[in-house]
Amino acid sequence: MERALEKSRQLSDIGEFITYANSDKNAEFEAKILAGRIQTRDVAERLLKAIRSISSDEPVRETRLTYTFEDSTRVHVVGAANVHRVCTTESFTGIPVDVERKLRYFDSIDRTTETKTAGRDTIDISDFFCRFTLKTEKHLRKDYSGPVNDTKASIRVLDRQSFSVPGNEFRIDFSMVKSKASQKDGLRTVLKNTPTYELEIEYTPRKEPRPFEEVRRTMFRVIETILGAYQETHHILPLSDLQRYVQEFKVSGNTFYQPVTLERRHIVGDRPGNILKGYTVTNKADGERCGLYVTRDKRMIRVTPNGQVTFTGFTAIDDAHTEDFLDGEYLADKNLFCIFDIYKYRGRTTKGLPLFTTDDDIRRNPTASRLGCARKFVMEIGATFAVAPGEVMRIETKTFLAGDNAAMEESIAKILTMEFEYKTDGLVFTPRDSPVAPPADTKGRTWRSVYKWKPPHQNSIDFLVRFEPESSYDVTMKSMVRKGTLYVSRTPGEDIVYPCETMTGEYIPPRLPRDMASLAEDSSSRAPSVFQPSAPRNVDAYKINIPVNDLDVPIDLDGLKVEDNTIIECAYDLKNGAWSVMRTRYDKTYEYRVMRRPQFGNDIYVADNIWTSIHTPIPEEMLKTLYTSPIDDTLEDDMYYRDENSSSRNRSMVRSFHNQIKSTQYSKYVVPGNTLIEIAVGRGGDMHKWRHTKPSKVLGIDLSLSNLVMPRQGACTRYLIAKRSSSEYLPRALFAQGDMTKLFEEQESKYLNIVFGDEPAPTPYLGEFKNIQKWDVVSCQFAIHYACETEETFKVFAQNLRHCKSVFFGTCLDGKAVYSLLAGKERHAFRNRGRQFADMTKGYTDEGAWKEEFGQKIDVLLDSMVKPTTEFLVPFARVQEILAEEGFEVVESQSFADIYTGQTAVTLDRSEQDFSFLYRTFAFRRVSDPIIAKEVAPGPAAAPAPEAPEPAPEKKAALVRRKRVKAPAVPTGEELAPPPPPEILYFFSKEPENKEFSNFYETNFTLDGVDYKSAEHAFQAVKAKTFGDDANFGKILKAKSAQSAKSFGKKVVGFKEEVWTPEKKEEIMKQIVRAKFTQNLELRKKLLDSGDKILANADARDKFWGVGTSATTAIAKDPSKWKGENKLGKMLVELRTELRAEVA
Repeated sequence: MERALEKSRQLSDIGEFITYANSDKNAEFEAKILAGRIQTRDVAERLLKAIRSISSDEPVRETRLTYTFEDSTRVHVVGAANVHRVCTTESFTGIPVDVERKLRYFDSIDRTTETKTAGRDTIDISDFFCRFTLKTEKHLRKDYSGPVNDTKASIRVLDRQSFSVPGNEFRIDFSMVKSKASQKDGLRTVLKNTPTYELEIEYTPRKEPRPFEEVRRTMFRVIETILGAYQETHHILPLSDLQRYVQEFKVSGNTFYQPVTLERRHIVGDRPGNILKGYTVTNKADGERCGLYVTRDKRMIRVTPNGQVTFTGFTAIDDAHTEDFLDGEYLADKNLFCIFDIYKYRGRTTKGLPLFTTDDDIRRNPTASRLGCARKFVMEIGATFAVAPGEVMRIETKTFLAGDNAAMEESIAKILTMEFEYKTDGLVFTPRDSPVAPPADTKGRTWRSVYKWKPPHQNSIDFLVRFEPESSYDVTMKSMVRKGTLYVSRTPGEDIVYPCETMTGEYIPPRLPRDMASLAEDSSSRAPSVFQPSAPRNVDAYKINIPVNDLDVPIDLDGLKVEDNTIIECAYDLKNGAWSVMRTRYDKTYEYRVMRRPQFGNDIYVADNIWTSIHTPIPEEMLKTLYTSPIDDTLEDDMYYRDENSSSRNRSMVRSFHNQIKSTQYSKYVVPGNTLIEIAVGRGGDMHKWRHTKPSKVLGIDLSLSNLVMPRQGACTRYLIAKRSSSEYLPRALFAQGDMTKLFEEQESKYLNIVFGDEPAPTPYLGEFKNIQKWDVVSCQFAIHYACETEETFKVFAQNLRHCKSVFFGTCLDGKAVYSLLAGKERHAFRNRGRQFADMTKGYTDEGAWKEEFGQKIDVLLDSMVKPTTEFLVPFARVQEILAEEGFEVVESQSFADIYTGQTAVTLDRSEQDFSFLYRTFAFRRVSDPIIAKEVAPGPAAAPAPEAPEPAPEKKAALVRRKRVKAPAVPTGEELAPPPPPEILYFFSKEPENKEFSNFYETNFTLDGVDYKSAEHAFQAVKAKTFGDDANFGKILKAKSAQSAKSFGKKVVGFKEEVWTPEKKEEIMKQIVRAKFTQNLELRKKLLDSGDKILANADARDKFWGVGTSATTAIAKDPSKWKGENKLGKMLVELRTELRAEVA
């Protein structure tokens, strides 16, 4: 620092200040360091640590209240007790005070008696964050009677620590300061404000002062120690260089890409983007994310994502590495930088290279991969960079392992068991062959195909916290706590909390504090929002109780102070349903409080994903066995579609053509004022058509709840945004989760029960939809194939159309056209401009010519999906016959190919035509009431029809019988009482109660000489044996859970449904159930103790082994209404009877 100032006037001016202080006891020479830059506690602690390293004694602590009035008069109140008295009495009367006026040094000289000329008494060295001042104090008195609540006065409350430097020449005052945030703030408000920090060095001359050069040199050494701690380096840079490097890096085009949280679908082998194929794995170091960048003047700097710059001490000896950029993590306690990626090396971009090839290839041809370039950079540092004196930062590349399937499982296990010199907190999975953040995988700064995993207990969310000023007692924690509110970042107008309930008026968000509300109104990019997640839903998730210590200070898990209005990292305890503070995120707090950026914690989308992961965690053991014991591949079946904008997909022209067709249909069949049901409404993609055709009300029904409630692209969010962004007409709408293949009025849907059932409407908005049994028009776009699994299923769907008064219209795949496309092949892929946009895979057996039959399965994968969906070919001729029974006749059915030839607005290429022409339109008009088989009401038996020659007996018999019906004898109470409802014992694999009856219950038994862990293990193993699949048989036996065994069972090679018949399955299951319950005495007793209860396998998804509904539904209480056969429950009842007979 002194060398940097040698050629400036400032060096000699500081010497003059020291000389004045040596000669005049009234002169106060001090330096203010880092004014306005110490805003967060981590920086404060770092500086305090550095100060303690050069201080000779323990600090002297002092609490001080200072009022500064307009005439420069200062009133000081010293001591916490005295400050408290001023606060409670709102008066200075009777309280020890020190009243003074601080003056500029030269202004204090009497010009009539002194010969000195006025001089400069402030020296700013902004490059090194210093202001040197020469002042004098004039003591006035020891009392003060002025007002405490003078709005024009400046108020400051200081908690000061004073340190002595060896030799007692300097005193370092480090203060935590609370001051006015606005002019109207009184003392009570100031005490609640967020603190900042101040650092001053005051010169205290010795009796025999040293030469000013020596004093100045000592002072500069103290300042350099402090600045080194602030910049976190021994190699201090002036502010001008730091600002220049910040700007240079900003325009360099380098980006810190953020990973996403690893979800369970990412570890399932048949899901897109899963880590079992084409991925690398490395450890996640518990350090600071930052990068290394070589500036144009050849210095290697460390840059954080929020733009803070630190000089590493390395300077390149030539321009070869200029603008090189490496991404990684910095471990401050080890002074170690770990590289995990490189974006530019020796003047050329490396973003297009794969991350990893093979270890041998990296050694032979290092510049062919990014990891190879990173390793080469590290190897070249010694020869291509000069190092400044002082401690040198170490630089190394991280360890990456790769492999597919079993090799990836092995790599994960190896990384997790490796010992590192630094603390780790998880894993990172990066695509092996992908370039850096390709546009299709990137949203903003998020690289969506890079996954981070943390052990479940370390899963955490970053929040902005605001807490109450006073502590209170928490009965659950049995301690004093500070109640707080947790906020996340959101995009105004896009990220809407509970959008469906917001539409209906059921949800009203908590009010934001005034300053946050203004931020939400002013910001066009990010705004704060209370955390209220939806998967799983928890409206109170934003509440936190932070423990306080004996000093009533809120603390984190390590006992460190938690400050109000900071960004904190929190973990969630599922057992207690409560948050705990792991640590303060000072990097994000710095962005929020110092840089004034819209940083309010994690983005709401990220926070929601982590919240879901917390509730469906990926334990370490699950990762270690993700290939040998895969998890159930039915997980997250509701998440077929990504919650993102579809603008980047490859079917834009196809969608345009299809929308044109649908628009024509809506215009033709929807009359203004009609009521409209949209079956399979999806995300409300046809909402603009409602604007144009003007129905009065729309009921949108979809099986996928996520399609309706997703915070960015869900139907409810789209509706709210459309309503807010335009004054153009939009009908009242209600979006309800529902299954088209089940009767609407019998489903467990709150909204469907309001519309078609007896559920009361809790809000006026919902009241508008109450008990509307008949709707004018029904639309079903690209979805009736879901109802074509069986003829019975489609007939139920058709019964739902009894709610339609006029027209049922829509679009669908033409079953016959798809059958012809797939004839003689298993699948067909559709490509456009080199990229696949659709894929159809056959799931039925070719039987020659097309037959109008239900149940012909295909799997369809579109570019908007994350996994294939199962559909069924539409037998349109049979569909017409069934709808005729419901009173409909077809009025339109046209192929998309015929429509295309008659229009010129859209041009499709060959592959787009091949895909689009598989579809057709349809429209049916109601012409009569449905044909309903009339049921005969129970009553007295009719008399047998007498023969003609015997009329009298006929008349007599009829009279007698009718008389007995109309005037029966008064029955007894027993005759009136209905039979008692059957007593039912429910069980289900995912419910703890009665879990012993489930096939998933783990208990050891032997069957045919083979040991099994559960009935599910046995059933799936026998299936594998039946078809000679020894490989999967072995995997099933080793599977660590019943769910894993079931997953392997689904993959049995050579499986044939005609062999694995229902009768075959029942025969095998009876043997398994008997072995399970007879070989385990406790289970045998449990079964016998069930008495005469009906045993019901309450699996809503299983209509063979289960009852086809969950235990909580209304129909579950009536076995006659069960949708499933309950084969397992019946077997258990049968076995119970047999065991009783054996005992008898």
